[in-house]
Amino acid sequence: MQQEAVRRVREMQARAQHLRPEPAQRREPPEPEPSHQHGERSHERREQPSMPPVPLGPPKPPAEGIFKSLMRDSDQTLILILLLLLMENEADMELIFALMYLLI
Repeated sequence: MQQEAVRRVREMQARAQHLRPEPAQRREPPEPEPSHQHGERSHERREQPSMPPVPLGPPKPPAEGIFKSLMRDSDQTLILILLLLLMENEADMELIFALMYLLI
């Protein structure tokens, strides 16, 4: 049963690696875990699929100024200002989350 769980975890990790783009900098490989089961895991090696690096295009120019985009929708701007004031005064988190929900 535990081997089945380990197999499923590895499948999910392989899918996640396939969907996630590879970062520009390589991370150091994690330290190998000590085997607690009498050598069952020692024969299993994890191979990471080599994916070609995703080419980064030129940076996109900013759409417009931050203030100009904020002032486009007055209702959204009012809610954002209210959120900032409430968070600074450490208001009730339920109220803050409710206001954040309105922004979606």
